[in-house]
Amino acid sequence: MPEPSPPSASTDARVLREQVAALYATMPASTAIDVLLAWGLCALLYWQTRDGGILIWLGLHFIQVLRYPLIHAYFRDPHAAERSAFWAWRPGCSCRPTACR
Repeated sequence: MPEPSPPSASTDARVLREQVAALYATMPASTAIDVLLAWGLCALLYWQTRDGGILIWLGLHFIQVLRYPLIHAYFRDPHAAERSAFWAWRPGCSCRPTACR
Protein backbone atom coordinates (compact mmCIF):
# COMPACT_ATOMS: atom_id res chain seq x y z
CA MET A 1 0.00 0.00 0.00
CA PRO A 2 1.54 3.36 -0.98
CA GLU A 3 2.13 5.98 1.69
CA PRO A 4 -0.25 8.94 1.61
CA SER A 5 1.26 12.15 0.39
CA PRO A 6 1.63 15.04 2.85
CA PRO A 7 -1.05 17.73 2.66
CA SER A 8 -0.33 20.57 0.29
CA ALA A 9 0.22 24.15 1.39
CA SER A 10 -3.20 25.12 0.07
CA THR A 11 -4.81 22.41 2.21
CA ASP A 12 -2.92 23.66 5.27
CA ALA A 13 -4.09 27.21 4.56
CA ARG A 14 -7.73 26.08 4.18
CA VAL A 15 -7.58 24.07 7.40
CA LEU A 16 -6.12 27.03 9.29
CA ARG A 17 -8.75 29.36 7.80
CA GLU A 18 -11.58 27.06 8.88
CA GLN A 19 -10.14 26.52 12.35
CA VAL A 20 -9.75 30.24 12.96
CA ALA A 21 -13.25 30.95 11.63
CA ALA A 22 -14.74 28.23 13.85
CA LEU A 23 -12.91 29.53 16.90
CA TYR A 24 -14.02 33.13 16.39
CA ALA A 25 -17.60 32.02 15.60
CA THR A 26 -17.95 30.39 19.02
CA MET A 27 -16.41 33.22 21.05
CA PRO A 28 -19.45 35.52 21.48
CA ALA A 29 -21.63 32.76 22.93
CA SER A 30 -18.86 31.25 25.03
CA THR A 31 -17.97 34.69 26.42
CA ALA A 32 -21.58 35.34 27.45
CA ILE A 33 -21.83 31.95 29.16
CA ASP A 34 -18.45 32.52 30.82
CA VAL A 35 -19.61 35.83 32.32
CA LEU A 36 -22.90 34.36 33.56
CA LEU A 37 -21.17 31.34 35.06
CA ALA A 38 -18.51 33.47 36.77
CA TRP A 39 -21.12 35.80 38.31
CA GLY A 40 -23.26 32.89 39.45
CA LEU A 41 -20.37 30.94 40.92
CA CYS A 42 -18.96 33.96 42.72
CA ALA A 43 -22.36 34.93 44.10
CA LEU A 44 -22.89 31.41 45.43
CA LEU A 45 -19.41 31.09 46.91
CA TYR A 46 -19.46 34.56 48.44
CA TRP A 47 -22.92 33.91 49.93
CA GLN A 48 -21.64 30.67 51.48
CA THR A 49 -18.20 31.82 52.70
CA ARG A 50 -18.14 35.64 52.82
CA ASP A 51 -14.51 35.38 51.75
CA GLY A 52 -13.13 38.48 49.98
CA GLY A 53 -10.73 36.32 47.97
CA ILE A 54 -13.63 35.27 45.79
CA LEU A 55 -14.23 38.88 44.80
CA ILE A 56 -10.53 39.24 43.97
CA TRP A 57 -10.82 36.19 41.71
CA LEU A 58 -13.89 37.72 40.05
CA GLY A 59 -11.95 40.95 39.43
CA LEU A 60 -8.99 39.10 37.94
CA HIS A 61 -11.31 37.02 35.80
CA PHE A 62 -12.96 40.10 34.34
CA ILE A 63 -9.60 41.71 33.65
CA GLN A 64 -8.75 38.79 31.35
CA VAL A 65 -12.22 38.99 29.78
CA LEU A 66 -11.39 42.55 28.67
CA ARG A 67 -9.36 41.07 25.81
CA TYR A 68 -12.57 39.95 24.10
CA PRO A 69 -13.37 43.31 22.47
CA LEU A 70 -10.29 42.64 20.32
CA ILE A 71 -12.20 39.73 18.88
CA HIS A 72 -14.83 41.99 17.33
CA ALA A 73 -12.16 43.36 15.01
CA TYR A 74 -12.14 39.93 13.32
CA PHE A 75 -15.79 40.30 12.36
CA ARG A 76 -15.19 43.81 10.98
CA ASP A 77 -12.24 42.71 8.82
CA PRO A 78 -13.49 42.24 5.24
CA HIS A 79 -10.44 40.07 4.45
CA ALA A 80 -10.47 37.94 7.59
CA ALA A 81 -10.45 34.67 5.65
CA GLU A 82 -7.33 35.65 3.69
CA ARG A 83 -5.61 36.86 6.87
CA SER A 84 -6.21 33.74 8.97
CA ALA A 85 -2.58 33.47 10.02
CA PHE A 86 -2.74 37.02 11.42
CA TRP A 87 -5.97 36.30 13.31
CA ALA A 88 -4.59 33.04 14.70
CA TRP A 89 -1.77 34.97 16.36
CA ARG A 90 -3.97 37.86 17.52
CA PRO A 91 -4.27 38.33 21.30
CA GLY A 92 -7.49 36.74 22.45
CA CYS A 93 -7.23 33.83 20.06
CA SER A 94 -6.13 30.56 21.59
CA CYS A 95 -5.47 28.97 18.19
CA ARG A 96 -1.87 29.00 17.02
CA PRO A 97 -0.95 27.55 13.62
CA THR A 98 1.20 24.82 15.16
CA ALA A 99 -1.32 24.01 17.90
CA CYS A 100 -4.25 23.80 15.51
CA ARG A 101 -3.04 20.75 13.69
